[in-house]
Amino acid sequence: MNKTATTLALLVGLVTLISINATTYKVKSLEPVIYNSFGDKVMDELQEGLEKFKAEYPKLTLSNDKFYVSFSECNGEKTIMVSYLYCADCSLAKLVNSTNRFMKISNRLSLPVIFDVDLHHSDIFASPNGETRIIPSSKGYAVSVDATGEITFANFIEK
Repeated sequence: MNKTATTLALLVGLVTLISINATTYKVKSLEPVIYNSFGDKVMDELQEGLEKFKAEYPKLTLSNDKFYVSFSECNGEKTIMVSYLYCADCSLAKLVNSTNRFMKISNRLSLPVIFDVDLHHSDIFASPNGETRIIPSSKGYAVSVDATGEITFANFIEK
């Protein structure tokens, strides 16, 4: 074999090896993370909140796949807010649909969960120049829990 044929054969072999490795070692999708560390009282209150939400907005077609949970924690108090996505293609919907984290509301229902840090640090909400963050306000049924796990607040809020 001449030099050109040898070089070509080596290149074809190298490309084949790279191609095989690229298809063999594809990045696996992340497994969902399920949060269910709250007691039965909190889960019951969140389920009740979903029903109150549906009752408060009877004209809307509210389905479970449009709900999400936002979670925040400050000074030992945790707030879990069940909210509804009013838009199908807005920035918040893109963020909610991209998460692999879910909060177990009941044995049959787990909702996507978004943390405050997601809202504050996601590029989705940054202006084109990156200087301004536009965080959408949302209304939802919130349940606040103190450090002992007791419910301190349960009602609709807007944040």
